Amino acid sequence: MIDKRVIVLIGVLVVVAILVLAFSTMKIDFSSKSGNSFSELIDSMEEKIPGSLELVLPSTYTNNQQITITDRIVAMESTDYSTTFYFLYTGTKWANETTGTDFEILTYMGGNIHVRHAMFSITIVAVDLHAMYDIGDMITLKTSVKISGGKPVLSGTWVVMGA
Repeated sequence: MIDKRVIVLIGVLVVVAILVLAFSTMKIDFSSKSGNSFSELIDSMEEKIPGSLELVLPSTYTNNQQITITDRIVAMESTDYSTTFYFLYTGTKWANETTGTDFEILTYMGGNIHVRHAMFSITIVAVDLHAMYDIGDMITLKTSVKISGGKPVLSGTWVVMGA
């Protein structure tokens, strides 16, 4: 006969194995977010002209107001003088599963952010950040609000605040 202690030990080992399997298959994000994601910011935007898919900030934003974004890098490329970070729009307001999630985010002086199939990029000029960041890392960027054509838009200049 099998001793009760052996049965209890086998039961405990099975429970531990199930817990290890469950935790190893889960992707848990323990990162803290200090600021909004790009998707949250974009979902708060409105069309400059209804039906145009040219997005501007809501009128509640004021000139020179600071905006801080923390988001996950999905791709990147770097040269000696700049780093381009790619991000994914995961919001729902401007998503279009039929034609592709394509729209423009208007910025000051025409350097618009082009969202194509939910992906877009931000380039940080005069700095190679490739050694500091990798795909999957969280990055915090800061920009300001400018008024263009009577509407609040992003300045188009981004500063890296940290990971």
